[in-house]
Amino acid sequence: MDVAFASRAKEPGRANEDYVLAASDMVVLLDGAGVPPEAETGCRHGLPWFVRTLGEQLLNAARAGDISLAEALKRAIERTALAHADTCDPSHPVSPSSTVVAVRRRDEYLDWLVLGDSFLALRKHSQIEVITDQRLKQSAVKQRTALRQADGRDRALWNALVAEERRLRNHPDGFWIAAGDPEAADHAMTGCLPLADLTHALLLSDGGARPVEPFGAVTWDECFHNLAQSGPAAWLRRVREIENADPDRTRWPRSKRHDDATALLIGLEDDA
Repeated sequence: MDVAFASRAKEPGRANEDYVLAASDMVVLLDGAGVPPEAETGCRHGLPWFVRTLGEQLLNAARAGDISLAEALKRAIERTALAHADTCDPSHPVSPSSTVVAVRRRDEYLDWLVLGDSFLALRKHSQIEVITDQRLKQSAVKQRTALRQADGRDRALWNALVAEERRLRNHPDGFWIAAGDPEAADHAMTGCLPLADLTHALLLSDGGARPVEPFGAVTWDECFHNLAQSGPAAWLRRVREIENADPDRTRWPRSKRHDDATALLIGLEDDA
């Protein structure tokens, strides 16, 4: 696989909670879920440690044997929880968590997995298939709307959103995300496609996908064209330009002016 990617933190000097791992036959993108700075998470390591450890465990598990990506993610969540269970509480309702997108080349097929609201876009010879798990954004709608209307600046509203998401996290009535419960992997979206049907795969964190979804300022076809012609770093500059064109967040309502943004383009043809 021919892989190119770029990633930018939401603000200069801030930790980037997106994380990418790439091997010759597999790529993983994780987008750590932020919480208010004062929130008790039950973990002394922090979110960057969690996404890094989870990603490494997933890559290792998926490449070590003939198992599905969902089973590999289940093992990765379990091993990550064990890695800090002696000093932390991985079962804490606000313990570090992350979305997961993974693709693996296996013989003449591409396996894929999506858990959470990051994006996987697969370019076929005649169409684009977009896969994303929007159960998080479909939960805590009342609290999410109130925070967006307050431009994301009201700490009490943010705390209320975190509390409701905490109640719904990894619950049948809510959403599923990689945290401390391996069962979440059973609820990931997965699939397998012949490589002969594909030319490219695009992995985007939700911050990297903003111009396409939810803004609608760019089509998926234009997004692929931009990335193929100019590369991921140029795409992320365009993301920031589009966000900066709406500094008051009125045209495209959102709780944060900028978010961590990652774009990863994979060429899947032999001459990519």
